Amino acid sequence: MNSDVQPDVQPNAENAPNPPNGGIDGAAAGESVTCPRCGLEQPSGRGQCSRCNVFLPANQSARQSGIYAVQHPRELRQSVDDFVAGILADQGGESELTTLGLAYVSRLKEVEIVLRLIANDIVKRGLLTPSGGVRNIHGAFLTTVDRWDRLAQRIGVARKAKHANPLDAVREAVQEANR
Repeated sequence: MNSDVQPDVQPNAENAPNPPNGGIDGAAAGESVTCPRCGLEQPSGRGQCSRCNVFLPANQSARQSGIYAVQHPRELRQSVDDFVAGILADQGGESELTTLGLAYVSRLKEVEIVLRLIANDIVKRGLLTPSGGVRNIHGAFLTTVDRWDRLAQRIGVARKAKHANPLDAVREAVQEANR
């Protein structure tokens, strides 16, 4: 499958809450970080203070899942890749899509990942706040579903046959007969 259809959907590290280079509160690579609780100097790259176990500034420990994850779970990546493969098969194959069609499939893949991450958050943390109100994630979920639907409509729901040149079959039959 073409790598253009499967873009790296990981967010730009500079836009992440705690970028790998240390960010605003953290240290650049090779420098030390001061624990905000106990004041102990720690080497950069550590996730937690060795003395009091508090998370250090610019740690990467919490970035194991969610939109800013360093890597999304393998099951999520695999199921979304299977989803994209199914879309491409329904459209007659990658070669049958235009450049814009491939771009729409790429964007739909990204939106599908975000939609699944939001749905997972709702499953884990619930839809309602402790006081009984609806969490803001519900609005984000509905907005993402709407965007997903708009992209899916652009791609189309009907299956399309792969274009076959009838002369290719004749050439193949002639070559087979001449063997």
